[in-house]
Amino acid sequence: MTRSTHTIRKARIDIPLNVDDMWLYLFVDADCHHWDPWWSTLFATLASIHADPGGWQHNPEQDIYVNFPSLTESDKTAIVELLRTAPPQEVVGHRTLRRAVRMTADQIPRLRLVFFSDVRPVDERAIR
Repeated sequence: MTRSTHTIRKARIDIPLNVDDMWLYLFVDADCHHWDPWWSTLFATLASIHADPGGWQHNPEQDIYVNFPSLTESDKTAIVELLRTAPPQEVVGHRTLRRAVRMTADQIPRLRLVFFSDVRPVDERAIR
């Protein structure tokens, strides 16, 4: 079995709307340190969520790799709780974040997370 590693460069939190099968996308990337430090904390926390190493799929149109980690209810609740710690000035200035912090208990189970990696995987067999 080949194991490959990817560096998560961007995460997308899919914020469910009150309509089935509709989401707002909140993107957070590894270079968000120039914004409020809270964004870096959010990215680091999201990137620490386990991504299935075999779950990376190549999107040839954009030449990126995508991973859809399985989230537990506890993961989803933790993400929402962290979103709700956003500094007020960030919430006011960011429409999608504003919707995210106002998520209701009914919406949380439909929350999704997507990871993106623009770096080709490293084949660990080649390192040995």
